[in-house]
Amino acid sequence: MRTVALVSEKGGSGKSTLAGHLAVQAQADGAGKVVIIDVDPRGSLANWHRARERETPEYKPLHAQQLEEELAAMDRRGVDMVFVDSPPALTGEIELAVSTADLVVIPVGPSPHDLYALGPTVDMVEDLGGKYVFVISGALPEAAINEETTIALCQFGTVSPVVVYRRDDYAVSMIDGLTVMEHDKNSPSTEEIRKLWAYLSKRLGRVEQPEAEDKDENNRRYPRWTMDQRVAVIRGGKTMMCRLANISAGGALVDVGDFVKDGEDVILDFESLGQLQAKVKHVSGGKAGLEFVDEARTRWAVVKQLVSIVESSHDTDLAET
Repeated sequence: MRTVALVSEKGGSGKSTLAGHLAVQAQADGAGKVVIIDVDPRGSLANWHRARERETPEYKPLHAQQLEEELAAMDRRGVDMVFVDSPPALTGEIELAVSTADLVVIPVGPSPHDLYALGPTVDMVEDLGGKYVFVISGALPEAAINEETTIALCQFGTVSPVVVYRRDDYAVSMIDGLTVMEHDKNSPSTEEIRKLWAYLSKRLGRVEQPEAEDKDENNRRYPRWTMDQRVAVIRGGKTMMCRLANISAGGALVDVGDFVKDGEDVILDFESLGQLQAKVKHVSGGKAGLEFVDEARTRWAVVKQLVSIVESSHDTDLAET
């Protein structure tokens, strides 16, 4: 039996929506017997389940203190997949959900409020030894903040290559006890959830395996995000403006010509994000593969940078609307 916990200190991040949708998609994809456990005292998914005229997936509200015992009982009765919806606060309920999960999904909205809540959430998950993945949720299509937030989140850890965009059909479908997949099987939102579950299910399959590099973009240790952004590359006091081709939590691919060589130390200077130290791993065809170097800066310093990025990008998006 596999368990996925959806966790975020920030309310309105999309945890409950994703829990319901991922559970339904997992069931449809043949994951076996699927159960949603709701340890959020607000019971965010209760109304959705009451309106749902289908028997699957099973829904079970619980006190968090019952979670470990209930998971053991579900395993004995042949449950294959469990999704745990947690409350929007760093409480004992969240810690129990994380400690019993095979994979923790952290929805993050590209907003200052979501990003302020990120540091304590990640600290707690890491302290408990949880494996986690960020999912950007509630994003506005074509907004500049999506790309900037992705670049910054990559410095924390793995970011899902699938973004969940803000669309009315998520709320409309759930009012009727449905999901976007059941509301309109051909909608863009449906395709998002299908791709997101396909990615997360692969991550689940690798939880207890060594995370080696893989040529399959959806199965890499650090999914790469394709970019087309200018970045300053600094080497030995010299600076050159280059094109950032892609970026991940582990490094980046940059068009540098013959500016750098294998093994050199460089700095990527982002106008909004600041400077990131990296080492040149290889150079081929004018493109340099860079590996990020651990930096002596606190997570909260990164969070503050994230907030400034989002706020400035949000102002730009509003000005262009």
